[in-house]
Amino acid sequence: MMLELRKYQEDVLSDLRAFLDKMIEEKQEQEEYNELRASRSKPPKQRNLADLAWQATGRNNYTDRKNEKTGHSIPHLCLKVPTGGGKTFLATHAVKIINHHYFRRNTGLILWVVPSDAIYQQTLKAFNDIEHPYRQILDMAAPRKRARIFERHRHSAFSPIDVESDLSVLLLMMQAAGRGDKETLRMFQDNGKYMEFFPDTNNHQAHQELLERVPNLCFHEGAGAAKTVKCSLGNVLRMFRPIIVLDEGHTATSTTRRETFNDFNPRFILELSATPPKEYSNVLVDVSGETLRDEEMIKLPIQLKNRANDDWKTTLSDSCERLKDITRQAEKYRSNGGRYIRPMLLVRVENTGKDQRGRGTIHADDVQEYLTADLGFPEDAVRVKSSEIDEISKEDLLSPSCPVRVVITKDALREGWDCPFAYVLALLDKTRSLQTLTQLIGRVLRQPYAQRTGIDDLDTAHVFCSTQDVKKLVQSIKDSLEHHGLGDTARGSISVSEERKEVLVSRRKKFKNLNIPMPKVFYREKGKTRPLDYERDILSNINWNEIKCEELGLRLETEQKITEGLIDIKDDALDTTRIAMEGEATDAFFARHLTDIIPNPWQAMRIVRETSHLANQQSNPQDVYNDRMNIVDHMRRDIGEQKETASRTFFINKLRANEIVFRLDATNSSWKVPQEIILQRVDGQDRYLQTDGQLSLSLFEKYLERDFNEFERGVACYLDEARALKWWHRVAARKEYGLQGWRKHIVYPDFLAFISNDKDSSLILETKGSHLAGNDDTKYKKRLFKLLEKSYADIGDVSISGVAKHVMLRIIYDKDNVDWKRELGSLVSHG
Repeated sequence: MMLELRKYQEDVLSDLRAFLDKMIEEKQEQEEYNELRASRSKPPKQRNLADLAWQATGRNNYTDRKNEKTGHSIPHLCLKVPTGGGKTFLATHAVKIINHHYFRRNTGLILWVVPSDAIYQQTLKAFNDIEHPYRQILDMAAPRKRARIFERHRHSAFSPIDVESDLSVLLLMMQAAGRGDKETLRMFQDNGKYMEFFPDTNNHQAHQELLERVPNLCFHEGAGAAKTVKCSLGNVLRMFRPIIVLDEGHTATSTTRRETFNDFNPRFILELSATPPKEYSNVLVDVSGETLRDEEMIKLPIQLKNRANDDWKTTLSDSCERLKDITRQAEKYRSNGGRYIRPMLLVRVENTGKDQRGRGTIHADDVQEYLTADLGFPEDAVRVKSSEIDEISKEDLLSPSCPVRVVITKDALREGWDCPFAYVLALLDKTRSLQTLTQLIGRVLRQPYAQRTGIDDLDTAHVFCSTQDVKKLVQSIKDSLEHHGLGDTARGSISVSEERKEVLVSRRKKFKNLNIPMPKVFYREKGKTRPLDYERDILSNINWNEIKCEELGLRLETEQKITEGLIDIKDDALDTTRIAMEGEATDAFFARHLTDIIPNPWQAMRIVRETSHLANQQSNPQDVYNDRMNIVDHMRRDIGEQKETASRTFFINKLRANEIVFRLDATNSSWKVPQEIILQRVDGQDRYLQTDGQLSLSLFEKYLERDFNEFERGVACYLDEARALKWWHRVAARKEYGLQGWRKHIVYPDFLAFISNDKDSSLILETKGSHLAGNDDTKYKKRLFKLLEKSYADIGDVSISGVAKHVMLRIIYDKDNVDWKRELGSLVSHG
């Protein structure tokens, strides 16, 4: 079934389209400029279009990437997406956009490069499965809705016609194009499978002309000045100029690998990475870990249970008990209408080899025997995955009929294995290398169906181990999150169950008598005021009858003669045979893809029927079926935009009519800053936040340092030294004070403060990284804050005594220290 794009994924692709639009504008300007130069008998001037577009979109320091032999600049961008964020899913969409939107074509060659065999096999399996979402997107991008998937070392080679009249995807291991002297690599050696791409061996003139057109082709020296181009895969790539996708692009930064990929004459290079190096990668979008958490893509927090000095059997038994417990919860969840989840345990051992048992180490066979003989697991429920044994390769681990409950491994699952049913990780080995831990933690982070269950244990990753140095292990897990691009989630994301203690913290004595209510967003209905509820008050008031998809914008490609590249395509080379109808794009099919954005199924079906009727008027049912996923994408975007507009308009109109209000409430419905808070502290690890001296203006006596990231610590210390400030408070993440707007998700600020001056102002403060300044979520919050602040000011006098008469809602960004301090200083000084 087709995966739906999450909001952050839509934003990523929107940013990519906007960037490509800028490149198109720059290209048009260059062509016009060159025409003018040509009229004056001046040679054309080549400009770096990607660099110009980079600057035009407000970014700095574009890193150029050049083919050293031809001198051509290569457009290259990086999508920075944390582990669990759907990098491959995004990449398939991105390739489609780059090929269609920028290069205006639906054929050509895509070189898809992966860093390991595990990721290779996983990607290949998905690409070869016509029901898999990755393959469906690639098919949507192809001329006849059928992309062609190839491997370098298996089956027959692709042919010129495959590249010229189809969309061909060649899957390649990173090592195949990036080690040592490339002349020794197979892909740069003569291979009879690729002979039809090249002129006849005796046609020296044709070879010379080919070398003139593509000067960096490898060739054989012949008699005299004769040169014969090698019939190699490397030369084919240079001739057809592929779009290159670098999965885990941070592994392709060595000089050899960079030069090799540049030497393929790529049209475009797209990198995917959770941790791209700044000196090599042009990061177009940076998806934060918190975004994935908010979008329910990953399991957090990570619950760590440590047993110092216990043997591996105790640790394994504990992990199995947790597995059984969350399995019971998963079964109950499903019986109450939830989705199918079969929690699994991933066990890391020290050895898996046949001749390595009985050497005083923890062997896979020992663990398998203990699980089945002592802990009662059925034999088919426990499998081993190693370099020698692979007992899960033929299993569909997400199928309800799959019996697998435990997977035992050493290194085979360290990367490239993403099973969202993996909930529990048992580390039985004695090693604690950061690299190993980093890769294994990533295997249990993905959230099933990208949807939280609302059950704590089913929304949490569980790690069991035995070590004496808990502090070092926790730091390693934090480093692991950083490696996976989830560093911003590390605060509060790790709980150590054995050593965590609840610490009750009171307000400072000078603030104990303060009554501190905070304004909330209320809805007035029939003379009663209650907190605004998104489902009840916003979603239910959208006039769905006004929402229609009249402009489909179908991209129903027709076969056409394409002459781009080195070899012209002849008319008779095109396969114009119609594909037999494989299914029907029914109204129910489209409606199923809209249920998450249209709560009323009747309205969903109405919109679908109107849309499908229009689609069938524009084209025949076969074309509609072939283009069904494009139609779904268009409908979701169109309806989502209309839904956003309707929700925002309703919210603003009700705000103006004083039916939605942002205010303090005299009936005690307002949220009040409590007199006491509870901190979850780990002895010997967690420190309390300190300034250069001691905190004096914080509302509470103590805050845990781990509850603040580096920027937030700086803000807290700055607030504590502000003379005009009476007090400040760090709001517990997503637990205390929040503001409901016209979108579903509640906005949770980071800080509350009271500025004692002629206005007596309350400050509601959100902190953000500067890279998030222009994204959709930030724009939404800025607009909501502005509306609420004005609304509160319009209320006039508040009947509750002793509180602020003025409220400021602001977002500050982690820019240069001088900038954010100047901005914050202005706020706390003047209110």
